Amino acid sequence: MGQANNTKEHIVYMDKQYGNERKASFQEKFKKSGIKPNELIGKYVKKEFRGEKKQSEHMWIKVTTVTEEGDIEGTLANNPCIIDDLEYGDHVIVKLIEIEDISI
Repeated sequence: MGQANNTKEHIVYMDKQYGNERKASFQEKFKKSGIKPNELIGKYVKKEFRGEKKQSEHMWIKVTTVTEEGDIEGTLANNPCIIDDLEYGDHVIVKLIEIEDISI
């Protein structure tokens, strides 16, 4: 699949090509950073969301809570382009191992 002209197709192409590599690299750096999960409250984290048609979209979440189990709760900080069942401001829960990036 070459570079797509359609924005949604381009996002899917980029996700497939770079998503797994980016997440693995970030997780390694996150472990070495010493950042504790509760230090993420008020920050933004990025997660890959998957749609019904195996499409994916990487979106930012503003962290509001870290549960005792280590899950991160927050609100979606993007307007999804591909994933139809999510909207800006939706409450979402993310496992720590699903985080791909942090904006501090």
